[in-house]
Amino acid sequence: MKRRAPVVAKPRPAKKKEVALVCCRECGHVTLVTDFHTLTVHGREPTLGRCPYWTESKSLLLSQKIECSHYKGAEP
Repeated sequence: MKRRAPVVAKPRPAKKKEVALVCCRECGHVTLVTDFHTLTVHGREPTLGRCPYWTESKSLLLSQKIECSHYKGAEP
């Protein structure tokens, strides 16, 4: 009777750090832009903000959801 060769488990690749989609308005790093031309028509709420980690443009839309590894919950 022949013996079976031992089964060697394959190493699993390391998992990447999972980053959840977050809304920029809820982040503590974002400073709101309150210039008149950036406020909503109804409610006069700001629509743009600035984040030190956002590199694609000068301002970002507060309602957009992005994958951010620098997300910091807003302080109460």
